[in-house]
Amino acid sequence: MSHVVAIIQARMSSSRLRGKVMKPILNKPILWHVVNRTSIAQYVHKTVVATSINQPDDVIVQFCQGNNIPVYRGSENDVLDRYYQCAKEYDAENILRITADCPLTDPQIVDHLIEAYFSGDYDYVTNCLEYSYPEGFDLEVASLEALQQAWRLSTLPSEREHVTEYIKKHPTEFKIKNVYAEKRYPMYKCSIDYQEDYEFIKQIFDSLGRDVFSLDDVASLLQRRPELLAINQHKKENKEFLRLIKNVFAE
Repeated sequence: MSHVVAIIQARMSSSRLRGKVMKPILNKPILWHVVNRTSIAQYVHKTVVATSINQPDDVIVQFCQGNNIPVYRGSENDVLDRYYQCAKEYDAENILRITADCPLTDPQIVDHLIEAYFSGDYDYVTNCLEYSYPEGFDLEVASLEALQQAWRLSTLPSEREHVTEYIKKHPTEFKIKNVYAEKRYPMYKCSIDYQEDYEFIKQIFDSLGRDVFSLDDVASLLQRRPELLAINQHKKENKEFLRLIKNVFAE
């Protein structure tokens, strides 16, 4: 397989939970867990953190430099440019995109997605055009050529902010594939947007007691301890989670 560089976007100035990427889990920052779990994937050749040039993100750069993690600084709001320039800086032929608010990133799912990407000469492969994995296990793989085309033609602020929006909006210009989970999972919310999400994810790590585990391990834990879902259940986007998990595990 050709060279794959994972680029993890991270910043300190999240409007909903400021500084979340550096909050501790098992005595290490969330960002460390995302980098560590991504790097374990067999088909990821290099993992890079892409942050902004803004002063609050100095702490991210210092952390990366202190832990031998490659880092790139670019625009805070033009994230597409940040990704594209980072990809060129690190000679990425193919880019795996992950956001730093997903500390449960599963290396097995990463490899599964990359395998799918190379199986059919695709320009863009993801598992979130249609969701079959829980939120927080979102992944995208794109070729440098596709990213370059999006970078060159994207004009809307939303297209510059969300990196792959142009690609998804122009399916006739790119060869695109959505990857589906091989089994049915409840639609947990496993990304970190609010303090309650952080407490929920922290409980998962603390309960499993290790840095690396799979989505199946998470599902098994939450089957045994469904009360953990109540930690971030009351948020609007999570209202269906308890019902979904009850229905799925009843099957």
